Amino acid sequence: MRLSLARNIIVEGIKKNVAQTLKKPITFHLEGSMGIGKTALARQIAEDLGFYLVIVSLPQLEPTDIGGMRMPKGDRMIVLQPDWYVNAEQMAKLKAEGYKGVLYFFDELPQAPILNMNIYAQIADEYRIGDYKLDRTECYVMSAGNKLSDKAGTNAMPSFLIDRLTFLEIEPNLDDTCNYFAKTGVDHRVISWLRFQPEFLHQFKLGENAYPTPRSIERSAQIMNWGLDEEAMAEAISGQIGRSAYANLKTHMDVYSKCPDVDKLIANPDTAEIVEEPAIMYALCSTLSTKANDKNIGNILKYLKRLPNEEFQAYVLKDALSRDNSLKQNKDVRLWASAKGNGKYLVA
Repeated sequence: MRLSLARNIIVEGIKKNVAQTLKKPITFHLEGSMGIGKTALARQIAEDLGFYLVIVSLPQLEPTDIGGMRMPKGDRMIVLQPDWYVNAEQMAKLKAEGYKGVLYFFDELPQAPILNMNIYAQIADEYRIGDYKLDRTECYVMSAGNKLSDKAGTNAMPSFLIDRLTFLEIEPNLDDTCNYFAKTGVDHRVISWLRFQPEFLHQFKLGENAYPTPRSIERSAQIMNWGLDEEAMAEAISGQIGRSAYANLKTHMDVYSKCPDVDKLIANPDTAEIVEEPAIMYALCSTLSTKANDKNIGNILKYLKRLPNEEFQAYVLKDALSRDNSLKQNKDVRLWASAKGNGKYLVA
């Protein structure tokens, strides 16, 4: 399933969990290939709900780091609080800072040793670690991991753990990735390239050091802003997404020099040149999406309506709305959505 669908399911599950409408918690596990955005999804969910995010990397911790160290105290044994656990005092401070709760994200579950899996099974099922209870009214537990078939050092999870989890199998999705990139300020040329060449969104290649995934593409976009010369940039980005993908990206970036003057186009939408070459059109639309604001979106839509392919209207609007959510209130945008039956783009 796509990330946005998984997000909707998990958010609803968290709301039900916090409201105590579930007799027992339903604990979700995100399963998907490397670099497709599982951790980024957890960050987005925490941000959307106003939760403080705690990431626990299960393979990197000793069992006592997860379940707490057992120590003698008088004539009995006690369990020391593990570092990741947010106690009542810490929770009060977080709430004073404006957080509504805590999202515990246990990452790389299938790569963890069996002892760590055993401890997580109790956390996921009972919201408890030894003597410490997790208050379901103010926290939620979820996990993630790579597919066993990707051979990413994963281990088969025991059946008793599998039985305690609800699996959501995540697949890379072009719209979800591009919307996330637009929202987080990734270079618009990279977004345009993916929309024009979607086959480069995810090309996991077992045994190779570099290949395109949403994560490696996002890192490549950061490298593009380092000010490197052409040779250095080629080597650095090829080290992220591979030489073939970089060559294709470079060819697409060179197309931008052929785009018409965007400011003149916005000023004269009824008479501006209509671009016919697909690569140039994708480049032009990505630029228009970055230029869109409350004052000029009407003129941008006038130009887009002149194009023979209506998909470019949706492309520009989706990316523009991801960058500036307030555009949903613009009268020209709302008229466009109403006329085209695209009200879904205006849903918060």
